[in-house]
Amino acid sequence: WRGRLDNMQTALRMCCSEGALFRPSVAQFALVSPRAAVRYSLAEFGGWLSERGTKRATEAVVIGAALRAASGELPAASGVSHAPLEVAPDGSPEC
Repeated sequence: WRGRLDNMQTALRMCCSEGALFRPSVAQFALVSPRAAVRYSLAEFGGWLSERGTKRATEAVVIGAALRAASGELPAASGVSHAPLEVAPDGSPEC
């Protein structure tokens, strides 16, 4: 799923607005693949980015947050969470 994050970050950036990092009408953004799920709480993520002086949700910021959450390097206060999904030994999702 890491090779297909450019479409995700484009969709997430469509939730941005002028004057605020993200539109207040959009609370969460989530993506799911056969092996993992990533959730952005946009109010928390926007606040966390603002505290660090980030003014734009660039490709590096959006995709970097997902990858850092997947590796466990991103704090929960960032508003980005990762959940691995169960996969069978043959690579198919377990039900």
